[in-house]
Amino acid sequence: MASAPTMTKEELVDGVENMQIRYGEATAPDQAAVRYVKADQIADWGNVVSVRIQLLVRSIEQVNPTPVSITFDGKTYNDRYLRRIFTDTIKLRNRGLM
Repeated sequence: MASAPTMTKEELVDGVENMQIRYGEATAPDQAAVRYVKADQIADWGNVVSVRIQLLVRSIEQVNPTPVSITFDGKTYNDRYLRRIFTDTIKLRNRGLM
């Protein structure tokens, strides 16, 4: 009997601290997204018209002279690292409006 594959974490890019994916759900497939939710909150995958990807990127070294506060995905970070949030929304081909 074959054994289950093992998963290994591998860092691809330094400094990416958090990544969130949300799905844009429309009330009908040919409309614009009215809300962005996690995968387990999708009521009807046929109404998903876009995907929003957010990255929280952090400096490798602590560079701020005083702690700086930033909130991402409901969690607040308050330290001397420099952080930036990058967001992109991608329309799924042949699915509704942006």
